[in-house]
Amino acid sequence: MRVALCLYGTIGGTTGKSGNKIGSQLDVFQHAFPHYEKFILNKNNVDVFIHSWDLNIEEEVISNYKPKISKFEKQIVFDIPENIEKSQRVQNHFSRWYSCKEVISYKRKLEEENKFKYDFVMLSRQDLAWQRDLIFS
Repeated sequence: MRVALCLYGTIGGTTGKSGNKIGSQLDVFQHAFPHYEKFILNKNNVDVFIHSWDLNIEEEVISNYKPKISKFEKQIVFDIPENIEKSQRVQNHFSRWYSCKEVISYKRKLEEENKFKYDFVMLSRQDLAWQRDLIFS
């Protein structure tokens, strides 16, 4: 069974949410990655794909996850349509869904180039700390 783990967006801080997060993204990454490794990556045949806004920790993320395809880019300020409220929260939603779309496109690109389909695709934030084995079979 082949699994694609598609990680998107920015890594959160230690407290707060949205644009008001506090704490080091590196600290959060260093806490979250061992949980992904122990409970998901080491238990399954997983290819990782990443789209992230976190340019400041790109090297650390890539060296640990070893993604098949990744892109780290400067945060985009989205042009919000006139009929939608313009707020940080709305920007965050646009950012989140853009990042999801991007990372899924990397997975699709690898499938098309190599003429196969993943059996399971997991779309997830990068700042979670899994507590139990996640066995895809």
